[in-house]
This record gives sequence, C-alpha cells and structure tokens, in this order.
Amino acid sequence: NAEAYFWRSRTFIRMGQYDDAIADLEAVVDLNPRYGPAYDNLGWLFMRRNKYDESLAHLNKSIELQPDNGWAHYMRSRIFFKKGDMQKALENAKTACKLDYKDACRDAKRYESK
Repeated sequence: NAEAYFWRSRTFIRMGQYDDAIADLEAVVDLNPRYGPAYDNLGWLFMRRNKYDESLAHLNKSIELQPDNGWAHYMRSRIFFKKGDMQKALENAKTACKLDYKDACRDAKRYESK
C-alpha cells in the first residue's frame, strides 16, 4: 500500500530516521511511480544530505508529475543556488514565485542582486 508507506515515511522523517524514510519512499515510488509527494520528500531528504544530483532527479520527477508544484520549483532553486548555478536558481525561484510560493519571491530578489 503506497499510502501506508508514504505516511510511515513521514513519521520516520519527524523522528529523524532518514534512512528508514528513504526506504519507505522508494517503496512508494516502486508501487506507484506517479505519487508526486514521495518525490518531493525524496528530493528534500537528499538535499539535506548534500546529494544534490539525487535531489534534483527526484524534484524533476515531481515537477514532471505536478508542474504547478511551487514548493518543488523552490527547492530546486535552492539546490541550484547551492551548486552555484545562479541562472537556474533564479529561473526556478521566479517560477515558484509565480506559483504563489512566497519564500521563492524573496529568494528571487536575492538571486537577482548577485
């Protein structure tokens, strides 16, 4: 049951048990490859571990499934910023801002000044 794995992964995240959360989220996408929130969470977890390429792969999949997911665009902008790609960071922050993700509007202004 993909839903059960997903919600258990969220519990693991809150408990700081990230390896267990990743295992459950990978089970979610194996069972249901179109389950966008699982990719969001995998993207976030890999970003926390500074595994930016893995994070981007999951966020890209999330955006493919949910193009209007402002949070995923925002997270992708943060990763590009950490990787030093200011142009892509700015593009993604602007997209997230247009999708009404307010933190992205603040970051877009900051990225424009760099």
